[in-house]
Amino acid sequence: MRQLSFRHKLLLWTLLPIVVIYTGLFLYIRSRIIRRSTIDYEEWQRTLVLLYASQFNDNLTQVAELAATTAHALESFPTANEAELYQFLIENVQVNPLIYGSAIALKPRMVRRPLRSGGLGSPMPS
Repeated sequence: MRQLSFRHKLLLWTLLPIVVIYTGLFLYIRSRIIRRSTIDYEEWQRTLVLLYASQFNDNLTQVAELAATTAHALESFPTANEAELYQFLIENVQVNPLIYGSAIALKPRMVRRPLRSGGLGSPMPS
């Protein structure tokens, strides 16, 4: 330090605190930005999860209501033939495509007739 001129010492002792202060401010602001963006991202994720959960719940509610309606219709019309049941199912699929699996599961001519004991019998004859 003794070998530096007065001018160099003045510049060093003036600029060094300024560099330290600006570096500290930069790191502080950077940490606040990262923390804020993390909080914003978590809030966005929370909102997105709530939206998806709400949509999923709404879809399940619709399917449950459609299943209840179908069960009531089948109880109300026990003598409906297979073609009418299949047409009813096709119309339900048009109302809510989420029940498409039911249409695949119920193939025409595969409705089982109940036995005297109340169990399921063999497929209906063609």
